[in-house]
Amino acid sequence: MEDSKEKSVFATNIIQRREEKSWTQEELAHQAGVHVNTIKRIETDKIQGRTRTRNKIAKALGCTEDDLNQLPNPTESGARMLELMRILQREYDEVKKENEGLKAQLDLIRHDKTHEKYRRIKPTEIAHAAKLSNLITEAENELKDVQSTLTPSDTTKRK
Repeated sequence: MEDSKEKSVFATNIIQRREEKSWTQEELAHQAGVHVNTIKRIETDKIQGRTRTRNKIAKALGCTEDDLNQLPNPTESGARMLELMRILQREYDEVKKENEGLKAQLDLIRHDKTHEKYRRIKPTEIAHAAKLSNLITEAENELKDVQSTLTPSDTTKRK
């Protein structure tokens, strides 16, 4: 149902704020006291919604209708992106650390073919470890790509 045209600022902001709260369209509809089809139609720009409905949605999202009609502030968006980058970096570091430990254990077991654990490892487990290692490498590359898009002033703020 995606239109080739860009979504309205109002629809985009509703979707963003709803997703920030980890709400489904049904949950937003319940919180706002409107029908779920109304939320769906507003989010897809099929309708604009009545002023009363728009105010109910804004209130449920903890803002005003004017907030939902405003373009995002680039400074706020940049700060939000940096915060998301920090979260992603922490999660990535944790997974990488776990993966390095698993790889070290697997390497030790592989080298000692007489080791009891080596005989119990299934080929699917080895394939899974290799796939995990590839995913981490991909995540590292994506993280580097995103970091390279930050301006020098953004990177100094991060430190």
